[in-house]
Amino acid sequence: MMTGSGVLGTIFVINCFFNRITNNAVYIALSCIFRVIAGLAIGFVSVTSFGVLTKLVPTRVAFVTALAEAALNGAEAFGPCLGGLLFDAGGYSISFWIPGVVILASVLVELTIPAVNTLPEKTESNDSMKVYKDPWIMLSLEIGRHTSELQSRGLISY
Repeated sequence: MMTGSGVLGTIFVINCFFNRITNNAVYIALSCIFRVIAGLAIGFVSVTSFGVLTKLVPTRVAFVTALAEAALNGAEAFGPCLGGLLFDAGGYSISFWIPGVVILASVLVELTIPAVNTLPEKTESNDSMKVYKDPWIMLSLEIGRHTSELQSRGLISY
């Protein structure tokens, strides 16, 4: 999780300097490459965080998963609005500096999370699988998966 957050925060900070690139082809190529890397980092962070959350709160797996999905979807909804406000207030670089620094600071928070083995234990019935029987959770996960696919293809952005 820390690696994904670190990569994502670093990509945001590096993006601060993309406005200095004068060659359009280089700008587009670097933007695409960094977008793919950011998509992978977001995937690593979200998958790992779900595993950690379900292990930390095993009695409320469905609630914790739904809450995490709501947070991710809320970020997708309000992230572009905040990015636009930051761009209007401070220009191109500030719209990447602030999220980059916040994401890198989250690595410090992640250091305080206790170590958790996220691999399922070998038992007859795995309680963490109950979440997949709830149709609302499955719908939320499916919407999140399609949103991630659209983002990785560059059809939507934050």
